[in-house]
Amino acid sequence: MCCNVLVILLIRVCPFHPLCLQDHVDFPAHLTKGCGYWQLGDNWEATVFTTFMVFPLVWSGIVYSLGSKFRRLVFWNFGVCTVFLIIFILYTALLLSPVNDSTAIFHVASNAFNGRNTASPVMMRFQFPQGCYSTDAKGAYMMNATGHKQPTIALARAQAGGYTPNNCDAIDKYASAKSCGPACARQNPPYGDATNGMSMELRTTIFGIILAGMAATLIFQNVLNFVFVKTDPLIGSDVVVEVVKKIPTVRVGAKKTAFGEEAKAGDVELVESVETKDTVVDPTVGADINV
Repeated sequence: MCCNVLVILLIRVCPFHPLCLQDHVDFPAHLTKGCGYWQLGDNWEATVFTTFMVFPLVWSGIVYSLGSKFRRLVFWNFGVCTVFLIIFILYTALLLSPVNDSTAIFHVASNAFNGRNTASPVMMRFQFPQGCYSTDAKGAYMMNATGHKQPTIALARAQAGGYTPNNCDAIDKYASAKSCGPACARQNPPYGDATNGMSMELRTTIFGIILAGMAATLIFQNVLNFVFVKTDPLIGSDVVVEVVKKIPTVRVGAKKTAFGEEAKAGDVELVESVETKDTVVDPTVGADINV
């Protein structure tokens, strides 16, 4: 619960924080036509949601199984503890490690999904929504006055900044009208700037927030365990039980009965019940009982 609150706050605050404003690009969901589901995680939001889901999930298995007063501690459950440590160490390494093959496989945002020469089809479309070179209605390349392919606005802008992508064939493939549909043609502006991956500073901040949420969850659960959870006596222990006995008193009517005869209706009248309390020891009861 604590981690869920923290991730909501992070998502709300991050767009206005300098660490996020530096290189963050809102994921262009409108440019995802025809892309595989595994390619939809090439964004910062996926890394934030994944880390704030996995860490609290495995931590909950520990925190909500602490045991305290009524069962054995979870730390004796070596299977649960082993699974927790493996997942915690793995995702910590993925989040805080420099860019490598493992972070690329797990689509961690330290990778520059929107960087130059990106391999992400969605970000290719974001940077070059009309491809590298202009095409006519039939898909044939248009030529300029010098006989070379006519660059699109996005490519001309990139070349003016000293950068020419080395994957124009892939860009033209994914940004074509057949592959992307009308979404790429309607992209405004018809270009997107390349950005860096998530900085180490921001990833460290996210990890710190996760640890704070885990600590808050542990403290909250321990307060519940030690304040509100009461110890039940073991079955077989001596428990004092308070028994309330009601002794009726009667008033004899005008007609008295002879000794040995049964009283008839009307001969006796219930006046009131007088309560008396007595205590007994019951070895079979496992909790305090009021009878």
